[in-house]
Amino acid sequence: MTKFNFLLFIDDDEITNAFHEIIVDTADICDRNLFISDPVEGIDFFKGLANKKEVFPEILFLDINMPKMNGWEFIEALKALNLESLPIIIMLSTSTYERDIQLAASNELVYKYINKPLEENILKALLSELAPILQSQ
Repeated sequence: MTKFNFLLFIDDDEITNAFHEIIVDTADICDRNLFISDPVEGIDFFKGLANKKEVFPEILFLDINMPKMNGWEFIEALKALNLESLPIIIMLSTSTYERDIQLAASNELVYKYINKPLEENILKALLSELAPILQSQ
């Protein structure tokens, strides 16, 4: 089975992050994963990557409702960094607001909207769906 190199999760909920880390580890679909609970630290992480030649996350799982900066503001801040490339962004949220679902569908940087919690079968299906896209990049 093909594996992702690096998955990044940005979500302010530590319990959700712990649960998702178990799902990712159990699924054994990536060589590296990172969970960041502060969106501002997430932007700082990407700023640091811009200055180094480290492995870039292929996929970013991003929560919408976070303090300091919501997921939509995070995407705008990420775009403002003018990085050479951006990860595939999956909005991973408990939001049931139609507005959020529509924003995800209309945002050119958002690949998909998924309701939390992430499940192993969904994660593996994403791997199958995204592998050809990532291989062509």
